[in-house]
Amino acid sequence: MKQPKKVLACVDQSPYADYVADYSAWAAQRFSLPLELLHIIDRHQETATSDDHSGAIGFDAQENLLNRLTEEEGERSRAIRERGRLFLNDLKVRCEQREGMVVDVRQRYGQLLETLDEQQRGVALYVLGRRGRSATQTQRDLGRHVESISRKIRRPILTVANAFSEPKSLLVAY
Repeated sequence: MKQPKKVLACVDQSPYADYVADYSAWAAQRFSLPLELLHIIDRHQETATSDDHSGAIGFDAQENLLNRLTEEEGERSRAIRERGRLFLNDLKVRCEQREGMVVDVRQRYGQLLETLDEQQRGVALYVLGRRGRSATQTQRDLGRHVESISRKIRRPILTVANAFSEPKSLLVAY
């Protein structure tokens, strides 16, 4: 059985997420396609969390350190997943305010470009923000993922820059 294609909204916890949700809900409704909100959690968020920088080694230090790091990583991972779940549920409610809208949410660990590439066969349209969560630290007009996604993905991509207003014109770039 052939699975129907969908509108895939790529959201992170940036100011653009609400805009992406609005535009993707509009597109899904306009093209009579299912909508999926996708949130990717980066597996490699290298951040130091320990307060002990002494380098002191004691009895069973390696085992104790490994156990403590494993527990801390587990707690951090659970907190990130829960924040992502709440974030996606809020966006889902926002999208479902449109009449007859059914929204699926998915949260995955991985890299954005690889995940989107894996999904191409089942996607009719990608919707993503012009910039992401890290945009507040840079002065770039486009986020770091937009160019690489547009080069690799062979499906239509709608990039969102502002609050929703129904599109009146269209620019197609090859």
